[in-house]
Amino acid sequence: MKSLLTLFLVFDFLTSGTHVMIEVWGKPNSLKNAKNLGNITWNSCMMACHGSEVCIIAHLRSQACYLYNEVAMGTVNRTKPQNMVVAFKANATNANGECFDVEPIEISGAIFHYKNTSENPKWIHYTISLSGNQWKVVYRLKTISISMKSELSVSSRDVVKNVKSIGQLATFGPRSNDRDKRRIYKNNYSCSDGTWAVFRSDSSIACYTKLYAVQGPGDFNYTYSKTGCEQQSGSPLAGLHYKEDMSYMNSLVEALKPVKGLDSFYSRIDGIRTTACQKTPTTEYCMSVKGFNFVGQPVKSFDSYNWVTNSSSREKSGYDCLVLVSDKKKPLRVDVKSCTKNSPLTVQLVFCSKPAFT
Repeated sequence: MKSLLTLFLVFDFLTSGTHVMIEVWGKPNSLKNAKNLGNITWNSCMMACHGSEVCIIAHLRSQACYLYNEVAMGTVNRTKPQNMVVAFKANATNANGECFDVEPIEISGAIFHYKNTSENPKWIHYTISLSGNQWKVVYRLKTISISMKSELSVSSRDVVKNVKSIGQLATFGPRSNDRDKRRIYKNNYSCSDGTWAVFRSDSSIACYTKLYAVQGPGDFNYTYSKTGCEQQSGSPLAGLHYKEDMSYMNSLVEALKPVKGLDSFYSRIDGIRTTACQKTPTTEYCMSVKGFNFVGQPVKSFDSYNWVTNSSSREKSGYDCLVLVSDKKKPLRVDVKSCTKNSPLTVQLVFCSKPAFT
Protein backbone atom coordinates (compact mmCIF):
# COMPACT_ATOMS: atom_id res chain seq x y z
CA MET A 1 0.00 0.00 0.00
CA LYS A 2 1.27 3.45 -0.81
CA SER A 3 2.44 5.63 2.06
CA LEU A 4 0.03 8.32 0.97
CA LEU A 5 -3.60 7.66 1.76
CA THR A 6 -6.47 9.45 0.06
CA LEU A 7 -7.25 13.11 -0.31
CA PHE A 8 -10.22 13.67 1.96
CA LEU A 9 -11.55 17.21 1.75
CA VAL A 10 -11.30 20.00 -0.80
CA PHE A 11 -12.92 23.28 0.26
CA ASP A 12 -12.41 26.93 -0.59
CA PHE A 13 -10.12 28.43 2.07
CA LEU A 14 -11.58 31.90 2.44
CA THR A 15 -9.90 33.87 -0.37
CA SER A 16 -6.55 32.09 -0.44
CA GLY A 17 -7.23 29.18 -2.77
CA THR A 18 -7.92 25.48 -2.28
CA HIS A 19 -7.88 23.99 1.21
CA VAL A 20 -7.26 20.27 1.66
CA MET A 21 -6.53 17.58 4.24
CA ILE A 22 -3.77 15.15 3.24
CA GLU A 23 -3.39 11.83 5.05
CA VAL A 24 -0.04 10.10 5.62
CA TRP A 25 1.14 7.31 7.88
CA GLY A 26 2.70 8.95 10.91
CA LYS A 27 2.84 9.39 14.69
CA PRO A 28 3.38 12.73 16.51
CA ASN A 29 6.11 12.45 19.11
CA SER A 30 3.89 13.88 21.86
CA LEU A 31 0.23 14.30 22.80
CA LYS A 32 1.04 16.77 25.58
CA ASN A 33 -0.13 20.01 23.97
CA ALA A 34 -2.65 18.56 21.53
CA LYS A 35 -6.37 19.18 21.89
CA ASN A 36 -8.17 15.90 22.69
CA LEU A 37 -11.65 15.68 21.15
CA GLY A 38 -12.32 12.23 22.59
CA ASN A 39 -13.51 9.15 20.73
CA ILE A 40 -14.85 10.19 17.33
CA THR A 41 -14.46 8.75 13.85
CA TRP A 42 -11.39 9.55 11.81
CA ASN A 43 -13.49 11.35 9.21
CA SER A 44 -15.03 13.50 11.95
CA CYS A 45 -11.57 14.17 13.37
CA MET A 46 -10.29 15.42 10.02
CA MET A 47 -13.41 17.53 9.50
CA ALA A 48 -12.88 19.09 12.94
CA CYS A 49 -9.32 20.07 12.02
CA HIS A 50 -10.39 21.34 8.64
CA GLY A 51 -13.09 23.48 10.24
CA SER A 52 -10.78 24.87 12.92
CA GLU A 53 -8.94 28.14 12.35
CA VAL A 54 -5.94 27.02 14.39
CA CYS A 55 -5.52 23.32 13.59
CA ILE A 56 -2.93 22.20 11.04
CA ILE A 57 -2.70 18.48 11.93
CA ALA A 58 -5.22 15.83 12.96
CA HIS A 59 -4.15 12.53 14.53
CA LEU A 60 -6.01 9.41 15.63
CA ARG A 61 -4.62 7.25 18.44
CA SER A 62 -6.50 4.57 20.40
CA GLN A 63 -9.75 5.81 18.82
CA ALA A 64 -9.18 9.32 20.24
CA CYS A 65 -8.87 12.41 18.04
CA TYR A 66 -6.04 14.90 18.65
CA LEU A 67 -5.68 18.31 16.99
CA TYR A 68 -2.44 20.29 16.79
CA ASN A 69 -1.69 23.91 15.98
CA GLU A 70 1.65 25.03 14.56
CA VAL A 71 3.21 25.33 18.04
CA ALA A 72 1.96 22.04 19.47
CA MET A 73 2.92 19.90 16.47
CA GLY A 74 6.49 19.02 17.41
CA THR A 75 7.79 16.37 15.01
CA VAL A 76 5.83 13.58 13.35
CA ASN A 77 7.60 10.26 12.79
CA ARG A 78 6.75 8.20 9.72
CA THR A 79 5.29 4.80 10.50
CA LYS A 80 4.58 1.64 8.55
CA PRO A 81 1.35 1.50 6.53
CA GLN A 82 -1.77 0.85 8.60
CA ASN A 83 0.04 1.71 11.82
CA MET A 84 -0.88 5.30 12.79
CA VAL A 85 -2.25 8.07 10.65
CA VAL A 86 -2.07 11.86 10.62
CA ALA A 87 -3.68 14.39 8.29
CA PHE A 88 -1.95 17.66 7.39
CA LYS A 89 -3.96 20.74 6.42
CA ALA A 90 -2.67 22.45 3.29
CA ASN A 91 -3.77 25.26 1.00
CA ALA A 92 -3.12 23.19 -2.11
CA THR A 93 -1.93 19.79 -3.24
CA ASN A 94 0.82 20.05 -5.84
CA ALA A 95 1.74 23.05 -7.96
CA ASN A 96 -0.96 22.18 -10.48
CA GLY A 97 -3.66 21.80 -7.85
CA GLU A 98 -3.77 18.02 -8.41
CA CYS A 99 -3.74 15.16 -5.91
CA PHE A 100 -0.32 13.81 -5.02
CA ASP A 101 0.57 10.52 -6.72
CA VAL A 102 3.25 9.69 -4.14
CA GLU A 103 3.93 10.75 -0.58
CA PRO A 104 4.72 14.50 -0.63
CA ILE A 105 7.98 15.73 0.89
CA GLU A 106 6.74 19.27 1.52
CA ILE A 107 3.29 20.67 2.36
CA SER A 108 2.50 24.37 2.64
CA GLY A 109 -0.47 26.12 4.17
CA ALA A 110 -1.76 29.17 6.00
CA ILE A 111 -4.15 29.79 8.88
CA PHE A 112 -5.80 33.08 9.70
CA HIS A 113 -6.30 34.75 13.09
CA TYR A 114 -8.61 37.73 13.52
CA LYS A 115 -10.17 38.67 16.86
CA ASN A 116 -12.12 41.86 16.20
CA THR A 117 -12.26 44.79 13.83
CA SER A 118 -10.13 46.99 16.13
CA GLU A 119 -7.11 44.71 15.80
CA ASN A 120 -4.92 43.89 12.82
CA PRO A 121 -5.52 40.45 11.30
CA LYS A 122 -2.58 38.07 11.10
CA TRP A 123 -1.65 35.06 9.01
CA ILE A 124 0.54 32.12 9.94
CA HIS A 125 2.20 30.66 6.85
CA TYR A 126 3.73 27.27 7.52
CA THR A 127 5.68 24.59 5.70
CA ILE A 128 5.69 20.95 6.80
CA SER A 129 8.70 19.12 5.36
CA LEU A 130 9.80 15.49 5.38
CA SER A 131 13.42 15.01 6.46
CA GLY A 132 14.49 11.40 6.70
CA ASN A 133 11.67 9.75 8.61
CA GLN A 134 10.39 12.86 10.35
CA TRP A 135 7.95 15.60 9.40
CA LYS A 136 8.93 19.03 10.77
CA VAL A 137 7.26 22.44 10.66
CA VAL A 138 8.59 25.96 10.09
CA TYR A 139 6.16 28.86 10.21
CA ARG A 140 6.12 32.62 9.62
CA LEU A 141 3.82 35.29 11.05
CA LYS A 142 2.43 38.06 8.86
CA THR A 143 0.63 41.04 10.36
CA ILE A 144 -1.73 42.93 8.04
CA SER A 145 -2.18 46.61 8.89
CA ILE A 146 -5.43 47.97 7.49
CA SER A 147 -5.91 51.68 6.77
CA MET A 148 -9.33 52.89 5.59
CA LYS A 149 -10.00 49.32 4.35
CA SER A 150 -8.12 50.04 1.14
CA GLU A 151 -4.35 49.87 1.67
CA LEU A 152 -2.58 46.88 3.16
CA SER A 153 0.96 46.75 4.50
CA VAL A 154 2.49 43.45 5.53
CA SER A 155 5.30 42.79 7.99
CA SER A 156 6.57 39.34 8.91
CA ARG A 157 8.94 37.62 11.27
CA ASP A 158 10.13 34.06 11.03
CA VAL A 159 9.46 31.59 13.79
CA VAL A 160 11.61 28.48 13.82
CA LYS A 161 11.40 25.19 15.68
CA ASN A 162 14.22 24.06 17.96
CA VAL A 163 14.05 20.33 18.64
CA LYS A 164 15.64 19.37 21.97
CA SER A 165 15.98 15.70 21.06
CA ILE A 166 14.04 12.97 19.32
CA GLY A 167 11.21 11.79 21.54
CA GLN A 168 10.80 15.11 23.36
CA LEU A 169 8.30 17.83 22.57
CA ALA A 170 9.82 20.47 20.34
CA THR A 171 10.02 24.00 21.70
CA PHE A 172 9.15 26.98 19.57
CA GLY A 173 9.81 30.69 19.73
CA PRO A 174 10.29 33.79 17.61
CA ARG A 175 13.84 34.83 16.92
CA SER A 176 13.31 37.68 19.34
CA ASN A 177 12.31 37.01 22.96
CA ASP A 178 8.75 38.17 22.31
CA ARG A 179 7.09 35.01 23.68
CA ASP A 180 4.27 36.78 25.53
CA LYS A 181 3.04 38.56 22.42
CA ARG A 182 3.14 35.30 20.50
CA ARG A 183 1.07 33.59 23.19
CA ILE A 184 -1.56 36.36 23.03
CA TYR A 185 -1.50 36.10 19.25
CA LYS A 186 -2.34 32.39 19.36
CA ASN A 187 -5.77 33.20 20.78
CA ASN A 188 -6.45 36.08 18.42
CA TYR A 189 -9.23 34.79 16.17
CA SER A 190 -12.75 35.83 15.33
CA CYS A 191 -14.53 32.49 15.72
CA SER A 192 -14.12 29.92 18.48
CA ASP A 193 -12.16 26.74 17.85
CA GLY A 194 -14.15 24.14 15.96
CA THR A 195 -16.02 26.76 13.93
CA TRP A 196 -15.27 28.14 10.48
CA ALA A 197 -15.05 31.84 9.61
CA VAL A 198 -16.72 33.00 6.40
CA PHE A 199 -15.83 36.51 5.24
CA ARG A 200 -18.64 38.35 3.48
CA SER A 201 -18.74 41.18 0.97
CA ASP A 202 -19.93 43.71 3.59
CA SER A 203 -16.84 42.96 5.77
CA SER A 204 -18.90 40.97 8.30
CA ILE A 205 -17.77 37.53 9.46
CA ALA A 206 -20.01 34.52 10.14
CA CYS A 207 -18.87 31.62 12.33
CA TYR A 208 -20.15 28.30 10.98
CA THR A 209 -20.58 24.86 12.50
CA LYS A 210 -22.31 21.86 10.99
CA LEU A 211 -24.12 18.69 12.00
CA TYR A 212 -24.05 15.63 9.81
CA ALA A 213 -24.96 11.96 10.04
CA VAL A 214 -21.88 9.77 10.51
CA GLN A 215 -23.81 6.67 9.44
CA GLY A 216 -27.14 6.18 7.71
CA PRO A 217 -29.77 8.85 7.08
CA GLY A 218 -29.78 11.80 9.39
CA ASP A 219 -32.90 12.21 11.52
CA PHE A 220 -32.56 15.96 11.19
CA ASN A 221 -36.08 17.32 11.46
CA TYR A 222 -36.41 21.06 11.91
CA THR A 223 -36.80 21.02 15.71
CA TYR A 224 -33.93 18.57 16.23
CA SER A 225 -31.69 20.60 13.91
CA LYS A 226 -32.45 23.88 15.65
CA THR A 227 -31.80 22.35 19.08
CA GLY A 228 -28.64 20.60 17.87
CA CYS A 229 -27.14 23.86 16.62
CA GLU A 230 -27.87 25.60 19.91
CA GLN A 231 -26.44 22.79 22.03
CA GLN A 232 -23.31 22.21 19.96
CA SER A 233 -22.10 25.76 19.51
CA GLY A 234 -24.69 28.18 20.85
CA SER A 235 -25.49 29.07 17.25
CA PRO A 236 -28.89 29.20 15.53
CA LEU A 237 -29.59 27.64 12.17
CA ALA A 238 -27.73 29.40 9.35
CA GLY A 239 -29.47 31.61 6.84
CA LEU A 240 -28.34 32.63 3.36
CA HIS A 241 -27.46 36.29 3.74
CA TYR A 242 -24.75 36.70 1.12
CA LYS A 243 -23.35 34.79 -1.84
CA GLU A 244 -20.36 33.86 0.35
CA ASP A 245 -22.71 31.88 2.61
CA MET A 246 -23.99 29.91 -0.36
CA SER A 247 -20.46 29.32 -1.63
CA TYR A 248 -19.34 27.97 1.75
CA MET A 249 -22.37 25.71 2.10
CA ASN A 250 -21.86 24.40 -1.42
CA SER A 251 -18.23 23.48 -0.65
CA LEU A 252 -19.27 21.45 2.39
CA VAL A 253 -22.07 19.73 0.49
CA GLU A 254 -19.64 18.74 -2.27
CA ALA A 255 -17.11 17.49 0.30
CA LEU A 256 -19.73 15.37 2.05
CA LYS A 257 -20.90 13.60 -1.12
CA PRO A 258 -17.97 11.14 -1.40
CA VAL A 259 -17.91 10.63 2.37
CA LYS A 260 -21.58 9.59 2.40
CA GLY A 261 -21.58 8.00 -1.04
CA LEU A 262 -24.58 10.15 -1.98
CA ASP A 263 -25.15 12.62 -4.79
CA SER A 264 -28.59 13.85 -3.73
CA PHE A 265 -29.72 14.90 -0.25
CA TYR A 266 -31.08 17.83 1.75
CA SER A 267 -29.29 20.21 4.12
CA ARG A 268 -31.20 22.13 6.80
CA ILE A 269 -30.92 25.91 6.90
CA ASP A 270 -32.80 28.64 8.76
CA GLY A 271 -36.36 29.48 7.76
CA ILE A 272 -39.85 28.13 8.51
CA ARG A 273 -43.04 29.46 6.95
CA THR A 274 -45.30 31.43 9.31
CA THR A 275 -48.57 29.88 10.42
CA ALA A 276 -50.58 32.56 8.62
CA CYS A 277 -48.73 32.05 5.33
CA GLN A 278 -49.24 28.30 5.41
CA LYS A 279 -52.76 29.06 4.21
CA THR A 280 -51.77 31.59 1.52
CA PRO A 281 -48.20 30.74 0.41
CA THR A 282 -48.60 32.23 -3.07
CA THR A 283 -49.36 35.81 -2.02
CA GLU A 284 -46.68 38.43 -2.59
CA TYR A 285 -46.33 38.98 1.16
CA CYS A 286 -45.93 35.27 1.93
CA MET A 287 -43.42 34.75 -0.88
CA SER A 288 -41.19 37.44 0.64
CA VAL A 289 -38.96 36.99 3.70
CA LYS A 290 -41.89 38.28 5.78
CA GLY A 291 -43.63 34.99 5.11
CA PHE A 292 -40.98 33.05 7.05
CA ASN A 293 -39.67 33.07 10.61
CA PHE A 294 -35.91 32.90 11.21
CA VAL A 295 -34.34 31.81 14.50
CA GLY A 296 -31.00 33.40 13.60
CA GLN A 297 -30.17 36.75 12.09
CA PRO A 298 -33.25 37.72 10.03
CA VAL A 299 -32.75 37.31 6.29
CA LYS A 300 -33.30 40.66 4.56
CA SER A 301 -34.15 39.29 1.13
CA PHE A 302 -34.13 36.14 -0.96
CA ASP A 303 -31.63 37.61 -3.44
CA SER A 304 -28.98 34.99 -2.59
CA TYR A 305 -31.45 32.10 -2.90
CA ASN A 306 -31.40 29.93 -6.01
CA TRP A 307 -34.84 28.29 -5.87
CA VAL A 308 -35.94 24.96 -7.30
CA THR A 309 -39.22 26.73 -8.14
CA ASN A 310 -39.90 29.69 -5.83
CA SER A 311 -40.62 30.48 -2.18
CA SER A 312 -44.34 29.72 -2.57
CA SER A 313 -43.72 25.99 -3.03
CA ARG A 314 -45.87 23.86 -0.71
CA GLU A 315 -46.45 20.39 -2.15
CA LYS A 316 -48.11 19.05 0.98
CA SER A 317 -49.22 20.10 4.42
CA GLY A 318 -46.14 20.48 6.61
CA TYR A 319 -43.85 21.37 3.71
CA ASP A 320 -42.88 24.69 5.26
CA CYS A 321 -39.14 24.50 6.04
CA LEU A 322 -36.30 25.78 3.89
CA VAL A 323 -33.67 23.25 2.80
CA LEU A 324 -30.77 23.13 0.38
CA VAL A 325 -31.24 20.54 -2.35
CA SER A 326 -28.11 18.75 -3.53
CA ASP A 327 -28.58 17.14 -6.93
CA LYS A 328 -26.04 15.22 -8.98
CA LYS A 329 -26.45 17.24 -12.17
CA LYS A 330 -27.69 20.62 -10.92
CA PRO A 331 -26.22 23.41 -8.76
CA LEU A 332 -27.17 23.70 -5.09
CA ARG A 333 -30.69 25.13 -4.81
CA VAL A 334 -33.23 26.08 -2.14
CA ASP A 335 -36.65 24.49 -1.73
CA VAL A 336 -39.45 24.35 0.85
CA LYS A 337 -39.79 20.80 2.17
CA SER A 338 -41.12 18.85 5.14
CA CYS A 339 -40.17 20.07 8.61
CA THR A 340 -40.44 16.59 10.11
CA LYS A 341 -39.71 13.92 7.48
CA ASN A 342 -37.04 12.79 5.03
CA SER A 343 -39.08 13.18 1.86
CA PRO A 344 -38.24 12.38 -0.83
CA LEU A 345 -34.52 12.82 -0.03
CA THR A 346 -32.78 12.36 3.31
CA VAL A 347 -31.43 15.25 5.38
CA GLN A 348 -27.69 14.64 5.76
CA LEU A 349 -26.33 18.02 6.82
CA VAL A 350 -27.33 20.93 9.06
CA PHE A 351 -25.76 24.39 8.91
CA CYS A 352 -25.45 26.58 12.02
CA SER A 353 -23.93 30.06 12.21
CA LYS A 354 -23.66 33.20 14.29
CA PRO A 355 -21.86 36.54 13.89
CA ALA A 356 -18.18 36.64 14.82
CA PHE A 357 -17.10 37.87 18.26
CA THR A 358 -20.36 36.67 19.89
